[in-house]
Amino acid sequence: MITIFKNFNEVIEHKTIPEILHEIKTGKYRPGITYLRKSLAENKLEAYEKAKKSLPAFTPSGKFVGGRKMEFLEAYSNFIILDIDKLSQTDLQNAKHKANQSEYTYSSFISPSGNGLKILVKVNTTKEDHKETFLAIQKHYENLLNHEIDKSGKDITRLCFYSFDDNLYQNEAAIVFASETKQSSHTEPVEVTQLPTATATATNSEAVYNHCVRFTEKKVQYATGSRNVFVHQLACNLNRKGISLNEALSFILTDFGYDEKEVTQTVHSAYGNIHEFGKDENFEKNRNTKNNTKKSDNQNLSPRAESRGDFYEDEEEEKTRITPIDKLENFLTSRYNFRHNIVSGKLEYQQLSSSSLSGRSGGAKKKWHVMNDFIENSMLRECLKGRIKTNLSSLRNLLYSDFCELYNPFEDYFYNLPSYDEKTDYILELANTITTTKQELWQQCFKKWIVAMVGCVLDDKVINHTVIVFSGKQGLGKTTWVEKLVPRKLKEYLFSGTINPNNKDTLVQLSECMLINLDELENLNRSEIGSLKEIITKTQIRMRKAYGHNNETMPRRASFAGSVNTAQFLNDSTGSRRFLCFEVENIQYQHEINIDNVLSQALYLFKTGFRHWFDQEEIKNITENNEQYQLRSPEEELLLTWFSPVTKNERNEYIDNEGNVVALHPSGGVGGGLHYLNASQIAAKLAERAKITITDGTINKIGKALKKHNFTRLMRKGSPVYAVKEFTYEEVDQTNRQSEI
Repeated sequence: MITIFKNFNEVIEHKTIPEILHEIKTGKYRPGITYLRKSLAENKLEAYEKAKKSLPAFTPSGKFVGGRKMEFLEAYSNFIILDIDKLSQTDLQNAKHKANQSEYTYSSFISPSGNGLKILVKVNTTKEDHKETFLAIQKHYENLLNHEIDKSGKDITRLCFYSFDDNLYQNEAAIVFASETKQSSHTEPVEVTQLPTATATATNSEAVYNHCVRFTEKKVQYATGSRNVFVHQLACNLNRKGISLNEALSFILTDFGYDEKEVTQTVHSAYGNIHEFGKDENFEKNRNTKNNTKKSDNQNLSPRAESRGDFYEDEEEEKTRITPIDKLENFLTSRYNFRHNIVSGKLEYQQLSSSSLSGRSGGAKKKWHVMNDFIENSMLRECLKGRIKTNLSSLRNLLYSDFCELYNPFEDYFYNLPSYDEKTDYILELANTITTTKQELWQQCFKKWIVAMVGCVLDDKVINHTVIVFSGKQGLGKTTWVEKLVPRKLKEYLFSGTINPNNKDTLVQLSECMLINLDELENLNRSEIGSLKEIITKTQIRMRKAYGHNNETMPRRASFAGSVNTAQFLNDSTGSRRFLCFEVENIQYQHEINIDNVLSQALYLFKTGFRHWFDQEEIKNITENNEQYQLRSPEEELLLTWFSPVTKNERNEYIDNEGNVVALHPSGGVGGGLHYLNASQIAAKLAERAKITITDGTINKIGKALKKHNFTRLMRKGSPVYAVKEFTYEEVDQTNRQSEI
């Protein structure tokens, strides 16, 4: 068994190497790896690094319990992994072919980046001989492949990220590599001679480096959020020990090369402190000098000082002595896992079996909980009972720092979904659980909307600009169907209810929620609809959270859906393209379609460049479809009651080809019932019929209605007028009677 980690240090589970190789070959994490390779090919390094960090990783050389340090090693796996990076596709295929010919190659597969090779070799040595065995295997494969192999494999705690390679090579009958280190214990004793200076320097450099790593680990954790701090501190320590810049870079890039450019810059920054170089390079010599003079110097001390050893304590041991903050960190990490949820902005903790919090105990798999005052006080009590000197302020300062890793629940969910099979259209299957009056348009709009929803939670630059709105009678299951779009693991990021577009809490929900299900959408007035359209298109939120000290800029993550019980609810004719409105005839709200498969397909479509936005022709279709849901203003209703557009035949009869009106009636009419009026004149006629007050707003609404309903607009003496047909009282009454039948 070996261990699978996420976020570098958090144990997920233990699996056998054959099980992991099978998952790599079948592409368990194929969507995330495909996106990662695409980002690297397009030189989107930030997206590449982000996607890589979200992948789970495993320790090929051992099983760890409680963390990824040697003290947590439970079992050595007798496997060593080799890593070759930055190969061209030709060199990669050649190297893989040659490696597969070796009798020692247990498995080989392409790295997550797509330009590297991983080789697994089984060995017969113990963990104590791991490094020496690695060096022997490294030499064998470097001679075989003629490529340099990364030295990082010499570390038992080294992680290997999950990859995808459907041509993964595996040979269960591979020969176990027998290291010569076992035979060295049977050789004849020989006289030990002083090593040559150059060799001695190299040996001492590595010893000093290993010492500095151990020392730095006591001060800083090498984990997500603090890797640069760790590397900088390590480089500073190497600088003080007199290790050259090139040597330090070589050591650090081998063991901590998470980003070559970033690591190099950090090390150079540390070595900028020239005055500190070599300050402690003679610490071994000084130690021996102190030990030799201790007895004579001791005579000059008081008995109390002598018993304390104040003047003789090893300087390096004094430096490496564990600090109060180290004790607090070690105490907490032995009992809890912590993470900072960057979506909710809350600190979360996971209780380990060794914790006595609330008297609970149990298996290693524990739920994550949100930190609160009660838990903070209980942890403080636990620390004080454990003789850890701290206070509530110090505990809070530690917990709300890079001591806790960052956690994105959306990335954790989506990048761990099963791979989409690229055959079954799960989105269409889910769309067909709803029957609408315009099924084809519904299927098209739903696919775009759900892909945009996935993109909105994963990419800060993607915004879902549309809202799905279901119209239909009560009891159909509209709300239940919408809420099932959010998977169970993310239910806390769903909000259902009435929102206030002018409320601060709504702005927070825009960043924290995956989906906002709007209830009673028809009850929003014109002003609130306008505010709703504004937040639908908002790209980010800048505000100061409650109890926060600084303004924060938060990404917009939420998508919107809603339902109404009335046929007409859009009370603003502008911007209706944001609303994807459909009249529902039937809903299978208790369907058994796996939402994980639906979202896996949506993720695949998003990463492969599916167009989740609407073009001009599609927007036109949406606007036309929304017309039946549009509430008309009184001015528009009166206009359509008393006037109608002039037909094409009527235009040809009374208007010439150049748009000039012919055969005008003395009163302004064109033939029987046809008139040539501007918006103000039409408003005056409507005022006579309906006793409405004429204002600038009235004329403006009439002008919009004339344009909306395609009334012919012409120019007369430099002013715009409309060709309209006016109805008589009798015609209006007859039309109303017919509509009642």
